[in-house]
Amino acid sequence: MPGASPEHELLDVAQLAAALPEDAPRPDRVRRLLTAVLEAVRDWTADARPGRLLVLTHNATGDDPDLAEAAVAGLVRSAQSEHPGRIVLVDRRGVPAAPEELERALRTGEPQVALRQGLPLAPRLTPADPPTAEPPALDPEGTVIVTGGTGALGASLARYLVAERGVRHLVLTGRSGRVPDWAADLPAKVRVVACDVSDGTAVDALVASCLPVPTAVFHLAGVVDDGVVDGMTPDRLANVLAPKVDGSWHLHEATKGLGLSAFVLYSSAAGVLGRPGQSNYSASNAFLDALARHRAAQGLPAQALAWGPWTTADDEGMAARVTPERLNEGGVLSITETEGVRLLDRAMRIPEPVLVPIPLDLAAVTNSAAPAVLADRLPTPTTRPPGEAAEPVAAVAQAPGAWRERLASIAPHERETALAELIRIEVAAVLGFPDPAALPAERPFTELGFDSLTAVQVRNRISAFTRVRLAPTVVLEYPTPSELAAHVHAALTDAGALPPVRDGSATPEEAEAGPGDAPAVPVTPVPSYRFSTVYHQVLREKGPLEAMALRYLASYALPTIPDGGHTRHTTPPVRLAQGDSAPIAYIPDYLTPLHRIPTALAEQFKGERDLFLLEHPGFGIDRAAVPHGMAALVRAHAETVRSLPSDEAPVLVGYCAGGVVAHAVARHLAQTGHTPAGVILIDTHAGVLRRDDPRGLALMSAGAALPADIVDELDDALLIAGGGYARVLENWQPEPSPVPTLLLRGRPTSHMREADPERDWQPRWPLPHDSADLPGDHYSVLNRDADSTAAAIRTWLTR
Repeated sequence: MPGASPEHELLDVAQLAAALPEDAPRPDRVRRLLTAVLEAVRDWTADARPGRLLVLTHNATGDDPDLAEAAVAGLVRSAQSEHPGRIVLVDRRGVPAAPEELERALRTGEPQVALRQGLPLAPRLTPADPPTAEPPALDPEGTVIVTGGTGALGASLARYLVAERGVRHLVLTGRSGRVPDWAADLPAKVRVVACDVSDGTAVDALVASCLPVPTAVFHLAGVVDDGVVDGMTPDRLANVLAPKVDGSWHLHEATKGLGLSAFVLYSSAAGVLGRPGQSNYSASNAFLDALARHRAAQGLPAQALAWGPWTTADDEGMAARVTPERLNEGGVLSITETEGVRLLDRAMRIPEPVLVPIPLDLAAVTNSAAPAVLADRLPTPTTRPPGEAAEPVAAVAQAPGAWRERLASIAPHERETALAELIRIEVAAVLGFPDPAALPAERPFTELGFDSLTAVQVRNRISAFTRVRLAPTVVLEYPTPSELAAHVHAALTDAGALPPVRDGSATPEEAEAGPGDAPAVPVTPVPSYRFSTVYHQVLREKGPLEAMALRYLASYALPTIPDGGHTRHTTPPVRLAQGDSAPIAYIPDYLTPLHRIPTALAEQFKGERDLFLLEHPGFGIDRAAVPHGMAALVRAHAETVRSLPSDEAPVLVGYCAGGVVAHAVARHLAQTGHTPAGVILIDTHAGVLRRDDPRGLALMSAGAALPADIVDELDDALLIAGGGYARVLENWQPEPSPVPTLLLRGRPTSHMREADPERDWQPRWPLPHDSADLPGDHYSVLNRDADSTAAAIRTWLTR
């Protein structure tokens, strides 16, 4: 991308916008631009790149913002919450931003900045002025249109409009046209119309059918389809945009000449605060907020109300769209119908185009998880007086880096246990456990209700409290408090964040020393060289053959898993998606420590199929080991497959070298009377088991470009165990199997094309199989192009 520097990579949204057709309708333009930005952001989050992604918008802020760019800003704010510290959002108003102005914006440390005449401005939410104006007069002889008006929020609004504002003619729209029971109780003429507001022709017909003529519009229509940005797809994005972006724009166009007295948009605080897992919803609501400002700039009535969650008597409000453990996330409290109506009445008396009517529990947001826009509303943190005893674990301040201070204040041998308890408290909070003690200490997180979104939330909180960068999938890779604590403790130690002794704390040996014993002689620290660092240095300077030889040799230090002795080294299957169809058992590649958790692929099957991750025996904390051979590995995986909680034959899916293992496991299951429904090999090349295979070497070479901060995050045990797998499985040949097989072939990677532009880099499988080509390459088939991969799997399974 142009404008890149070692510290950041620039994504200029205006350049993407310039490539769009000039005559595209506004909603279509918004959708196309958001799709392009989503692809670019997913590329960034999927790859291990150094520095930060700087997303540069043009006039996304201000009194009359660009609607499409404002929607982009909403999407990016959600992505920022999932990848804290990795993405910066800068908006330039008017003239292009000079490189030094962008550098100045980055140096502010703010996640979101607007440049006005070169001066960086950070957004903050401030209390609204007291109501001073009369609410817009709603003519009792006119019609008020309420879109999405047949649900619980529509009921609250309709009662208010009739009882408090004197409205006598209501038109309520919904996709089904179902007449709600409460409509008959209103002392007004109520008409219910089936209308898809994303259809401009339908909206024009709706407005034309209103007698009396419409005098006010309240736009409530909306849908949600939550998911992390890595798993977001253009279709999921478009489905959520349709009722809000298309619907509001069509209503604006159809009514802007009618002299309305009110045009109220029910938006969401997600567009302002940037909630994780809601990139599509955040973008949609950011558009509504921008449309309100645009109308106000044109002299038209408009107000967008960015609500938090509502709770209603029948649980059909906004709160019903949010899982219970997330209702008060970030200190935003849910509101009742009575509170919501009171806030609505108050908001309509304040002449502001955008208001955020949310109650806040400020004490709950005194931590780094609070959005930056709330920074001025947070209480000033207090510091502990010198000599005062450290707080109990449960009372540790939830501030950036607070866990470092807590852990450094206790004896080194107690830190990992204390860290496990801190993690347990955070997991309990995210999952909604009122008492952390009720959270089973060693039960895998996925069995407690974790999905990719809650995993990101917990990762974000732990990363903030420790100031250690953690992988988005770390909670799934280390699925119990003790395993996660061991990993985080190692990361803190590697970062130099935990001195061996502080404030008089002592190791057990030091505590036993007598008063006459001589103090230990200080030892000059010796620089430590982690295996990951050495391996990647060899990879860069010598090449993939020499680097793999290093992994081979190091793996001899690991124990061997004997035949039948895999239980101690086996990780239980991790459920990543849930559905009713035949389950998918996913076996990852063992050669790379990256791309182990198919988060984006799992997102595609939510509500459709169970998808289980089957980690290889010997991978993980305190379990590093190498199988005796393929037979031992196959029996271990087959036992796990047979234990899956399903009566239907599973589908085995293997990625890269994991596909070779999936084939062998499927063959074994068929021989023992448990034939799987099929085997799917995702970019699996049989030759990858040979040490000198050109395709395998090209894939390994990609690791040489990994930035140092990513290399520092890699788990040495995974690298060494993977080398051991490659050693003991080298030159193994797949044997014929009765299980139907599909080979999904990805495009060559850039490293393959650089190595030999003329070579046929397609993966090969020597046994009978079906095949299909994917639009993604070896890496993107599991993240950016996971939707295409999932579609190919569905097509083959339903053939």
